[in-house]
Amino acid sequence: METITGTQAIEKMRLLKGVQNATFGIIFFTHTHFKTEYTNNAKLRKYENCRLRAAKRAEGTSTNSDHYLFFTDLDTNEPRTCWKKLIRQARFGNTWNKVQWFL
Repeated sequence: METITGTQAIEKMRLLKGVQNATFGIIFFTHTHFKTEYTNNAKLRKYENCRLRAAKRAEGTSTNSDHYLFFTDLDTNEPRTCWKKLIRQARFGNTWNKVQWFL
């Protein structure tokens, strides 16, 4: 498995927006900043067929939206969001890549 930086992964996802029917896969840790105390309940989520999307106005975030990745899960056609820095793997084509934010 090849290792890429988080910045490279996000850039590849952005480039796929211009390619018809191109998708990416993503694996990331879940997180909520609404909890009042620290819990170690983060889970890995995996989505196989995704495309980037724009944030909806109703998704107003209390944190700078640059920290989020807004995407659509094409298997369910539902909008999803994750913290960019919690992305651990990304698939482009048939190849999964390990994502490291700080090399």
